Amino acid sequence: MAITDEGEQFNIESQLRNIDMNSRTMFYGARQLVHSVRKGQNYKVLKKVRVITIFGSKSHEKDKHKKYYKYEKSNEFLERYEFNLPEFESLKNKDVNNPQHRCLMFLSEKIMKK
Repeated sequence: MAITDEGEQFNIESQLRNIDMNSRTMFYGARQLVHSVRKGQNYKVLKKVRVITIFGSKSHEKDKHKKYYKYEKSNEFLERYEFNLPEFESLKNKDVNNPQHRCLMFLSEKIMKK
């Protein structure tokens, strides 16, 4: 878990094996939300949680439109970002001026080359 100076909350996880992360990311995101409010507090104090999962193996899903990046907004408090490093590595036009691409190039080098 990470919290920025502005109070933004992130749950960041890397997963090298191909497993279903839907339930797991919802659980971690919900747990982080629960811990951001105390008993009796107004729910207006809830902060958005962003769950970031970085996969180190190709997906076995039959989705023909599978890309290296997936974004899903579950509700006003929970966003999910998924990055698939093997799919990203097969991307032909990586852009070093794109911060997302630079970060994924760095992670690919550190995670995938081991």
